[in-house]
Amino acid sequence: MEHKAGMPCLKLNNVGRKSKHCGSFEYVAKEALRERCGRDSDIDPERTHLNIYGGYETAEELIAYSRKHVEELSLQLRNEGKRGIRNDAVVMMAAIFKLPMEYLNELSLEESKRLFSKFLKKFSEIVGAENIKSWAIHFNELNPHVHVFWEPMTEDGRLCAKEVCNLKFFSRLNKEMPIYLREQGFDIADCEAYDAGLDRSEFLGEVSEERRKSKKQHGVDSRTFKYQQEQKKEKLDKEIEDRKAIKAGLDEVIKSSEIEASKKADMIIDEANTRAGDIVNTANNRAKDILKAANSEASEIINKAKIESRVICNDAKKQADNLIDVGNAIKRKIDNDTAELQKEYDELYEKYVKMKQESEALEEQIKRLNE
Repeated sequence: MEHKAGMPCLKLNNVGRKSKHCGSFEYVAKEALRERCGRDSDIDPERTHLNIYGGYETAEELIAYSRKHVEELSLQLRNEGKRGIRNDAVVMMAAIFKLPMEYLNELSLEESKRLFSKFLKKFSEIVGAENIKSWAIHFNELNPHVHVFWEPMTEDGRLCAKEVCNLKFFSRLNKEMPIYLREQGFDIADCEAYDAGLDRSEFLGEVSEERRKSKKQHGVDSRTFKYQQEQKKEKLDKEIEDRKAIKAGLDEVIKSSEIEASKKADMIIDEANTRAGDIVNTANNRAKDILKAANSEASEIINKAKIESRVICNDAKKQADNLIDVGNAIKRKIDNDTAELQKEYDELYEKYVKMKQESEALEEQIKRLNE
């Protein structure tokens, strides 16, 4: 999403609020520079150390320089037989460079500093670096911004805001500034630089009702922004609590499932072992009985065979073979029963492993939700 920069500019003179289209040099300078005489309730003293100043850092220094320079220019004009600079003349220009709060909130402090630094570089190119006498970057307000003070000097060395800060000047600012900032990697779609003299109350932070209705907004006011931030925080806190509750519920389900699966698996294994043991014991007992009976019967047959004939002996041998077949059949049944139990045990163990994998996958999903 590309954003729009605002840049109101105001002519400053030394006659205070008596001038219709100019601002008070002293008042504006003291609000912007280190004196910080503004009445904005959003100023955070704990962040004042983040502010950055350049050129003349105090209004006192800037005003002293301006008065001295105006005197020098007036003396030069008088020496040339011309009239000196008028007392109500525009002696300095001031501008504020600002962006929507929602965009600046997306930038880190270092990125914000880089953005304002690039603005100052381009602005110096447009108005002349030698004409910029003071600037300040305020980070101790809700919406960080830049103040710039420069002398409206013509190319032939005259102090004349009318010739310097005209429609051509604003047009160039509005055209070149967003292009340059986009080239530096910032999402700036447009720039609205304009003369705030017709409504200087806006520049001074006292926006008139008429201007408020007609001007396109570059963001929201601080009160609305604070309310929006509180609403976002409450929503985020609720979402965090909901996720915690969901995670706790899932953890309980996973824990219960693991315990239940483990218990069930242990029961199945114990049951399988018991059944296998019973089958083996039964098979052994049956085999012993069969063998005992076979041995007894074989002895009788042998005795009879000795007494009787070879035919009877052959019959006895056949009977012995039949008994062996029976024993083999019983053994095969025992083996089959044991194999079925082993298969059942393997299937149960696979189910247990699958349930455990599902539990781990569910736990991984919860982690991703928390991230």
